[in-house]
Amino acid sequence: MRQTLFYIPPTLNGIPVFGFGIVLAIFSIFILAAAIWRLATIRKVDGELISYLLLAVVIGFVLVGIAPNILESQGFPIRGYGVCLLFAILSAIGLAAWLGSSRGFTADIIISLGFWVTICGIIGTRIFYVIEYRQDMIVLLNGKLQLLPTLYNIVNIANGGLVVIGGIIGGALGGIIFALKNKYNVLVILDIIVPTVMLGIAIGRIGCFLNGCCFGAISEMPWAVTFPEGSPAHICQIERGDTTYCGLKFIQLGEKKKSIPCCGANSDQINHDLNHNLNHDHANELANEHNRDHDLARDKKQLVLDKILLENNAENTDNLKAGLRLNNISGYNSKDKLEFYYARTTTDIFKIVHYFQKENPNKTIQFELHDKNNPEEKLTYSALPIYSGVLPVHPTQIYSSILAFTLCGILLTLGKINWFKFRKGAVTAAFLILYGSVRFCIEIVRTDEEPFYNTGLTIAQNLSIVLITIGLILLIYVTIKKPQNNQANV
Repeated sequence: MRQTLFYIPPTLNGIPVFGFGIVLAIFSIFILAAAIWRLATIRKVDGELISYLLLAVVIGFVLVGIAPNILESQGFPIRGYGVCLLFAILSAIGLAAWLGSSRGFTADIIISLGFWVTICGIIGTRIFYVIEYRQDMIVLLNGKLQLLPTLYNIVNIANGGLVVIGGIIGGALGGIIFALKNKYNVLVILDIIVPTVMLGIAIGRIGCFLNGCCFGAISEMPWAVTFPEGSPAHICQIERGDTTYCGLKFIQLGEKKKSIPCCGANSDQINHDLNHNLNHDHANELANEHNRDHDLARDKKQLVLDKILLENNAENTDNLKAGLRLNNISGYNSKDKLEFYYARTTTDIFKIVHYFQKENPNKTIQFELHDKNNPEEKLTYSALPIYSGVLPVHPTQIYSSILAFTLCGILLTLGKINWFKFRKGAVTAAFLILYGSVRFCIEIVRTDEEPFYNTGLTIAQNLSIVLITIGLILLIYVTIKKPQNNQANV
């Protein structure tokens, strides 16, 4: 995992690099020169020129409106995921140009097609992310919807949040719009697009691996990958109670498992939120300990001791048993002052233990627990403020990348076989069936997404079934239909 590859300085000789700065100036000069050259060459304003200018407007908006908000103290971060995404887009357009040339499409047409597919694909990935994580998008104040903050969350891609299968649907719609607009055969355009989509996904999933998102289930396989502390996998294990703290593992009663944001999610931001100052998101010192203990005893959403893996430095371990309820956690800060905190979620435990680990790692912290049948009787457990690292998981990003490269090769090979070559849409049908099947299976070993509504399947698995169904219908259609030559003018 390597979320940030390097940083670009925010200023150069006192001149801002981003926003209304150096990068925008260079980009504007380049676009102006390209537009003048295009007009001088064809002597008219055509669809391709308009597409270039629209793309320039989008990039300019990113440079002015989004880039300055991503700046960190070290400068502008160049994310591994973003670099892979850019390389995926450029590689996909390059492959599309190569495929299109054999079917009568010029490079300009393919670049224009790439614009439509890319923009619609990105919009599709974001729409499906918003649908899947809609509870994190909505901002409420006193029970009332806050429209502007909610809209900001929806469009704020800077903090990550993309769903790949939504990009496939969005990209396909972009290709269909382009084909209809320019009166090309839709199936011919889709046959060109689908191998390039698999190439893009193959490269993009490497970005997912660098970012640490889209991880798999906890695994003991020899090839399982252990991500660093603070990674999305670690955060997921914390929130689901899969990891231990000072030898104790807790589970949350009455709480559903949470989903961790998918592709492009900035785990630096997630980790920052988890490690936010305790004074802001805890009811801090136990000023009314007796009443709070009774409240905790009645609370159905309690933290319950599930597993005990005693540390070597642990104390008061004789009476520990599974099923005990957690009251509070206490420890010493950097000034050797005793502090008390209580936790309602496993994320709270992480915050508290991590806080004491940073403040005073040489002094033990104490967990106070009670039996549900006798909340008045307190049991204590003390250990140094250490917690286990991340549990190894399936590297589903690498699985997906390898399979996507393989499917890209299969689709390119099928495109050279006469049966597929002379049946418009046959390659697209194969893509829908193969990718839908592969994605459905990958979801089995992924745990970062929860079942969609009451289907028992993730949103990606539900959509995979839809893709397979459409693929089978299209395959029947192209099989029955009379073969034709796949050229641009058909």
